[in-house]
Amino acid sequence: MGTVTLSIRIRRELKEEMDELKDVVDWRRGIERFIENRIREVKLRTSLNKVENVLENVPVSDKPAWKDIREDREGTWLLFVIDSSVFSNIMVKDEFYNEAKTSLSDTTC
Repeated sequence: MGTVTLSIRIRRELKEEMDELKDVVDWRRGIERFIENRIREVKLRTSLNKVENVLENVPVSDKPAWKDIREDREGTWLLFVIDSSVFSNIMVKDEFYNEAKTSLSDTTC
């Protein structure tokens, strides 16, 4: 993995304070971590917004969730015919959910 130079303009006073602490603080690594975390946060927020948009179009079930869980455990499966647009929305939702779950597990507190 190669590196590139990133130049930013900051206040002179801030740069002077950074120079005073250069033997104590690894500024390059700290800024790199900040950028990595910010990218992860923005990607996660974007993915979650997409999931919310998909879920807005999913109808609310009249049946309580525990009934579905019990039917699954008991091996009673119901066959539903799903049109292609609903199926593709479900696939998109799962894709973003997995991406969000992965990003959350990578985030350190």
